[in-house]
Amino acid sequence: MTRNVARRSLLIGAGASALAVGAVAVPAVSASAATSVSDEDGLTGAWLIERMDAGATSSVQAVLTFASGGAFTTADINPPAPAALGAWTVDSDHHFEATFWIGQSSPQGNATIRVTPQGSWSEDSVHGTYRFTVLAGGKTVATGHGSFHGTRIEP
Repeated sequence: MTRNVARRSLLIGAGASALAVGAVAVPAVSASAATSVSDEDGLTGAWLIERMDAGATSSVQAVLTFASGGAFTTADINPPAPAALGAWTVDSDHHFEATFWIGQSSPQGNATIRVTPQGSWSEDSVHGTYRFTVLAGGKTVATGHGSFHGTRIEP
């Protein structure tokens, strides 16, 4: 059951939208780093992505949103899953990293999923990889990784 929960809950994606279950080697974004993110970075806005966990046989469609100031949201839309919240930053020219969290409940109890996407963008396309960790009862119960790609959503 945990493996199914993880697959449905990812990103991102990254998200980076929305990107699975797990911890990653990408460092967490500090509040001071996130505040340096501005509209001039070119990543702000919404992106329609497809993501796929390693070993999966089908992809998940999601929306990622990078807000000015470093706020990040994502949600799987096909199949649907709970929204996730986190932070993002630009770490070099046209490269980004993020950390976001998803809460998941099941008959076996509650789980928390930490996802850490990293990627790059060029004009209207975005792509990257992500790692996830699923935590339940204070213990890691699953980890994984995947990749994503997508395009900017125009208003």
